[in-house]
Amino acid sequence: MKATQNTERKLTQEAKNLIQTVKNSITDGDEMYNKIRENLKLQSIQKHATRGFQDNANEMLEKSLGLMTNLSSKSKPLLKGVSGTIDESMLQEKR
Repeated sequence: MKATQNTERKLTQEAKNLIQTVKNSITDGDEMYNKIRENLKLQSIQKHATRGFQDNANEMLEKSLGLMTNLSSKSKPLLKGVSGTIDESMLQEKR
């Protein structure tokens, strides 16, 4: 009878240990799931921010290109005028 009671106590303790291990595993699994969800959320935010940065960078580059084109088109006539003036001055010096 005592041997049976000892066996029952050992089995009960082993069952409690197994149940606790399962509970710990479930808790660990829940924590891992929550971390994965948070990581996915952060990745989504990062992708959105990256897209926004790329859009802003492209817009700034296009504006810069437009301004440089405008500056170039305005500076060409000025350059021609200055070159012409220099050529005239050189001709007058030769005379």
